[in-house]
Amino acid sequence: MKEKLIEIIQNENYMPLKAKDFYYLMGITSSEDKDNLKLILDELESEGVLVRNSKNKYVRVNAGEITRSGSFRKGNGNFGFVVLDEPGDMGDIFIAPKNMFSAQDGDKVIVNIITPAHGDKKAEGKIIRITQRAEKSFPGIVKRGRKGSLFVDCSGAGTFDLVNTMGARYNDIVLVKQLGKIDKNSSRQYAKITRVVGNLHDKDINIKMAMAKYDIDDIFDSRVIDYSKTLIDRINSEDLSLRRDLRDKNIFTIDGETAKDLDDAVCIDYDGEIFTLIVSIADVSHFVQEGDIIDKCAYERGTSVYFPGRAVHMLPGELCENLCSLSPHVDRLAFSVEMEIDSKGKVLSADFYKSIIRSRGKLTYENVNRLYDGETSLPEEYEILKNDLFLMKTLWKILNEKRNKRGSIDLDLPESEVYIENGRIEDIFIRERGIAQRVIEEFMLITNTTVAEFISSAGVASLYRSHEEPDKEKLDDFRTQMSLMGHSLRLKDEYYSSILNKFLSGIRGEGDEFIIRKMLLRCMKKACYSVENKSHFALGYEYYTHFTSPIRRYPDLVVHRVLGKIISGTLTKEEMDRLSETLPKVATDTSARERVAEEAERYCDKLYMADFVEEYRDEVFTGIISGVIRSGFFVQLGNLIEGFVPLHTMEDDYYEADTVSLKVVGRRHGDVYSLGDTVEVECVRVDKLTGEIDFMLV
Repeated sequence: MKEKLIEIIQNENYMPLKAKDFYYLMGITSSEDKDNLKLILDELESEGVLVRNSKNKYVRVNAGEITRSGSFRKGNGNFGFVVLDEPGDMGDIFIAPKNMFSAQDGDKVIVNIITPAHGDKKAEGKIIRITQRAEKSFPGIVKRGRKGSLFVDCSGAGTFDLVNTMGARYNDIVLVKQLGKIDKNSSRQYAKITRVVGNLHDKDINIKMAMAKYDIDDIFDSRVIDYSKTLIDRINSEDLSLRRDLRDKNIFTIDGETAKDLDDAVCIDYDGEIFTLIVSIADVSHFVQEGDIIDKCAYERGTSVYFPGRAVHMLPGELCENLCSLSPHVDRLAFSVEMEIDSKGKVLSADFYKSIIRSRGKLTYENVNRLYDGETSLPEEYEILKNDLFLMKTLWKILNEKRNKRGSIDLDLPESEVYIENGRIEDIFIRERGIAQRVIEEFMLITNTTVAEFISSAGVASLYRSHEEPDKEKLDDFRTQMSLMGHSLRLKDEYYSSILNKFLSGIRGEGDEFIIRKMLLRCMKKACYSVENKSHFALGYEYYTHFTSPIRRYPDLVVHRVLGKIISGTLTKEEMDRLSETLPKVATDTSARERVAEEAERYCDKLYMADFVEEYRDEVFTGIISGVIRSGFFVQLGNLIEGFVPLHTMEDDYYEADTVSLKVVGRRHGDVYSLGDTVEVECVRVDKLTGEIDFMLV
């Protein structure tokens, strides 16, 4: 049947046909044969041989045309991207507004590749079919029409008449599901409200919108809450007797000022030759048993999500802020990794054991950095722990230097922090990443890689944090772009990471440093969880996992369980087989939940940034050109807020964008705006639904 169908399609006189036309041409009459033919047509469509148009006719894809299937994602503007089901070396496909085919965020689509990828420029495509509308709802603002009737404005997605209101009022933020046309004789589009999120002017509306859009729930089932309150009974004298007692050690935590979910505590000693570093991590696995009601909830959430001034935890508060949190001056159960490290940063030995600890204090990054800067007017515990803190700084330098020599790539991209006061945005500034933060980060890295190497040597299935090498073609394109920007970069296959790290060191302090680091980041593949230890390219580790944050990351909890069974000798062959069978899905699911959490956090930050800029709409901002696309360029301000300058707003000339050399050039006067140039802009438009900001040059 398939051969005969392909013969019809490949005929030079083939014209687009509906399924019923194929039935007639092929003499198909039975329901079973019709169903089989539909399956074959679907198969040819997914293979890119056919595409169905808006009239449900099957159009042949001409020889030489490249079509792919994927999911549409809305971008930071009117444009979007298609994330391919099978990306290969192609990456995401850029979709201009005119080529969207009315696709909405999350729709499954067929895209025709118009222009292949080149340099930092993504491949460009045209959506030629929507194969499945997204099940998820998308946000909109309820507006009132001229006659008083309510409709919903979904920004770039369009406006829709409503078939219901669910009590929504003017200026309410809602989630809607697009229904399309109800009346064939009318062009009006309809939507159904699925949820009323809140009012546009609510103080915490941005967080509510992010949680609603990405289906993040901050409420725990009452059964989970009730069960968590019984877990204190799991601390008993028999269990404590089996743990190593570290309560006499100088163990302490260093975290942010407002942190409550304290995952990790550290302890250091030095005998003149060897450092002894003990990193103790909250023993969440003692309280959360595999398959219990809290475990199922944690698996579904996958990770904690952090919004400005608010956290949505993976675990209920009784655990993440009480029983498991390594709070000061109370006994806590921990899983400790004790490492002996020489003066060159080599881990000479490692011991893994369950412990009981009592933290000497909850130190903060801010105060430890002040101590390192020479300040003396600090709380008493800093003076008591001063020697330990400076020992930590010494070991950090050793470990960091060794990691850099091994080829670790420190992109060191600054991050913005949104400061909220009484639910309102007060300021946006660059988050400080001082020595204290780097010290703790380095200690967590050495702990994670030590655990990963031990588990790998045991030959037991587990979860690893993998980051594969970037595609050579992307790095070659990056090298070409650097040349266009006046930077020399020579790459050798076997020394990518070392060469890139030296290159980044060489541009430190230059005006386009941040832009270049962002461009390099785009060349990198995304880190993910895997049952295979594929190494970590960016960190330069052959073995790497996530072990140090089980309060807020489910994969860390899995690794704790695996390591616990290895050191206790309770891992049976049946259990090893079960892990090999079940962990691939855990890796896939937790990687997906991590991406959702990251997208939700970025979306919420964008909404707050848009609010912040709108408050200063009449002011002139200074920024640098941070990206160039066909329709304009992006400008990033000093606090990392980014807005878009459309070319059509630059009225002093007719400007064209060169996305290879990353420049915008005026056709008549020859004015040039290049990546990294400093410009002055003012805000002309803010989108309350997407967080998009439009700037205009001044």
